[in-house]
Amino acid sequence: NRIIETDNTKQHLGYDVTEVRLLGESVDQYVSIWLTQDIKMMWGIMTNVWNRAGNRFLDPEFPIELVMNSNSFPLLVEVIDKGRLAAKFESVSVETGNFDRSVLELSDQKRLVNITEVMMNMFR
Repeated sequence: NRIIETDNTKQHLGYDVTEVRLLGESVDQYVSIWLTQDIKMMWGIMTNVWNRAGNRFLDPEFPIELVMNSNSFPLLVEVIDKGRLAAKFESVSVETGNFDRSVLELSDQKRLVNITEVMMNMFR
């Protein structure tokens, strides 16, 4: 199995985080995803942002649902290649008060599209 739920835990920004590791092709190549169960997220528009960031830095086979789910939140993602830190995605603060979630959430009647879909629909 390429995905391992480790017993590694630590604190990040005052939250308890647990490591989930996605193994690469060699023993010194993996992605550590540090998740907290204490933050729940409805991803909405942020789905597109994570997909674009993931496409730039992560393997196309990376299971993005590991990071983007409503039961936990990734406070820290570390990409290790040849035993060294190659990339790092890190939350630097968590704001929980008076945030208008509607700016990030899409209603069931709306669908997020990219510019390619818009252009293709124009020529149909």
